[in-house]
Amino acid sequence: MSIGLMVSFRSRFAAPAPLRRLLSANAYTVYIIHPPVVIALTYACRDLPLPSLLKFVLLAPLCVTASFTISQLIVRRIPGASRVL
Repeated sequence: MSIGLMVSFRSRFAAPAPLRRLLSANAYTVYIIHPPVVIALTYACRDLPLPSLLKFVLLAPLCVTASFTISQLIVRRIPGASRVL
């Protein structure tokens, strides 16, 4: 099943779209900065009176979006960051 999914995604998503290029260019920066982002957002939502699974479902897309947004800001705003990251 894993091999079938890899082949399917390779054939469907082979052409580079602008959003995929942007996400791909920021992937390493996201890898570096995502732990503090996830911890901060999780800590901020710890007192919500919701079940843990629902908190996860709500926070996961928020963490991904926040991580990629912050990484884009880092790469664009800090001089020389794009060469390192």
